[in-house]
Amino acid sequence: MPVTWYCHSKFVVFDLGRHPVKIIITPTLRLIVLALCSFGFVGCSQGEDRLEVAAPVYEEPPKLHATLEEASDRLRIPPAGARIEIRAQQREFLIGEEVILDYVVHNDSASGFSFEYGGDYRGTPRATSFEVRGVDASGKRVLDPHPIMMGFGGFAGRMEVPAGESRAFTINLLDYQLIDSTGWHAFEVTHRSLRTIPQPKNLTGTIELYFKHPDPEEAEALVRALPKTLRPTGSVEQSARNLRKRYLQLRSPAYIPALMKAVESGRANGLHGIGGIETPEATRVLIKLTRDPNPIFARLARKLLLNRIPLPSDDHKARWTENLLLPMERKRMAARSWLPEFTAELRAIAYEALKNADEPEGEIDAAFIFGGLGDKQDSRFVIDQVARWLHRPIQQEYQSSPKILDWPPEMEAWLLCTKSLFERGQLARIDVQPEAYGFIQLHLFRTRTKIRLDLPRNQHLRLMGSDNLWIKEAVLHSPPEDILPEFDTVVAAGLSDPRRRIQFAAIGAAEFAKIPDIKAQLSEIIETAEDRWILRSLSNTTRRIGFDFNILQAWTTQLDESPFHLIALDGLQQVFEPTLGGGGGRTDSSPEELNAIQAAWVELLAAKESELQAGKSISRSDPLVTKALFGRARSWRLADGSTWPE
Repeated sequence: MPVTWYCHSKFVVFDLGRHPVKIIITPTLRLIVLALCSFGFVGCSQGEDRLEVAAPVYEEPPKLHATLEEASDRLRIPPAGARIEIRAQQREFLIGEEVILDYVVHNDSASGFSFEYGGDYRGTPRATSFEVRGVDASGKRVLDPHPIMMGFGGFAGRMEVPAGESRAFTINLLDYQLIDSTGWHAFEVTHRSLRTIPQPKNLTGTIELYFKHPDPEEAEALVRALPKTLRPTGSVEQSARNLRKRYLQLRSPAYIPALMKAVESGRANGLHGIGGIETPEATRVLIKLTRDPNPIFARLARKLLLNRIPLPSDDHKARWTENLLLPMERKRMAARSWLPEFTAELRAIAYEALKNADEPEGEIDAAFIFGGLGDKQDSRFVIDQVARWLHRPIQQEYQSSPKILDWPPEMEAWLLCTKSLFERGQLARIDVQPEAYGFIQLHLFRTRTKIRLDLPRNQHLRLMGSDNLWIKEAVLHSPPEDILPEFDTVVAAGLSDPRRRIQFAAIGAAEFAKIPDIKAQLSEIIETAEDRWILRSLSNTTRRIGFDFNILQAWTTQLDESPFHLIALDGLQQVFEPTLGGGGGRTDSSPEELNAIQAAWVELLAAKESELQAGKSISRSDPLVTKALFGRARSWRLADGSTWPE
């Protein structure tokens, strides 16, 4: 059944002779149609594209700037006859107006070709297969709004392009380029499957577009129409996120009056729109909105201001704060929208946020603000907050898995705050809170800040003797440069501590301690451990301190239970020479398979006991080293790119 289709359109037309059927397309349906086409289950033809619009008369568009980076993808052989064309519905746009580009792949040859597509959409704000680079009217590189992204792949396939035909994809330019300047802009669009080094002109799609700020009437009309123009996609939550993203893409300060009207009418997205405008003017408006009579809007304005605060490093991730941009995006936002005159007002906002005891988010936001803007006087207050959290009742969940690596969000916020204060030279040394100050020093040392541990010996020893959960953990995570005998005592006691959090930290510190029977203690813990975090720490530590025959035997006891068998195999692989690198594992091994793997390891260790007792490794080429040691459960990638065992 022939199908006329457009990847970017709102519908698919099934050509049934005199009775064509038009179906509204959803992302899922679009993916199904593309897959059916690419695999040949459905005959496809690209419908005509009537997007040709006469270009307005302007000054000459700029050419792509010479400083644009060369594509760095791996070398690919371009399909013979492939040609890329970039189309837009018009040549002139308002800044903030949605810019839909058609990426059209033409086949001008006498034979067909195919290319990979998809696998680029899960967990990302845009399709990562496409790369867009541009310059503005002055020749300045247009910024990427999302310079760092996480991706989780997705369905992928191959797109067939028969001779003389074409295939089109669509992208929203504002997902790839932060456009907030006027005049002509030139853009280059490439696709990862059609990118080569060097890039021939026929595979480089370019387009020139003109942007201008909206006048007040245009701005108000566009903002008012946004909720009506966005196409519903996926779940209600996803549609809401897409609408919020469109508000964030407005970018021009000309929209601020219209967005303020949206806020006054009760639309929170108006606030998000102001939060996406990277100018000092927008910062002033957000500061004013922290005093909004609607407490929800006041809190949201405060949170959006956090993106504009200059921070000394990228480490202040504050994963527990909503609406926070990634570090590189925050750094860009601060450079473009922050003025020193805002500091006093933000510090006042921080102290005000702490007054409401019913709002824990206020404490987190205040810590963030003090970290970026606080002075030495503020740091005394911050140290008091750390002391308060040190002696609060500790929730049981933080003493065992799965939260043995986590902190209460407010406590972590204050610790990150002290790190930022220290890096800015604003962390005051005080004697009225020696325990809290010592704990902060241990935390700074743990986070590998370039400092020497600024603790007198007697104070360090007092901290080592503390039974406070947080302090004892910090002691174990921060071994002194000149290892003290007292530190060995703390590690030995921590290995048998019933609190999993302390045991986990002690296992990590074991490689630094000078404990005669440390390997025997670790072997005993391996055999009895029933926690994956504890076992993972044991696997890492035993590999670092060097293998021991008793440790190897202990690891075989964990091979008969999934998913611990993968950690056990990591602990056992250290016996091989040369050492192994990264690899992959499977969690679906049956009990029978795990028993067979365990038996193979017991047999190997028995045969090689004398050599292993002497500290000798086992060559991977040894006849006794077979695939039976790993089954389907584990494999490694070797330096030459091959997989072992094969």
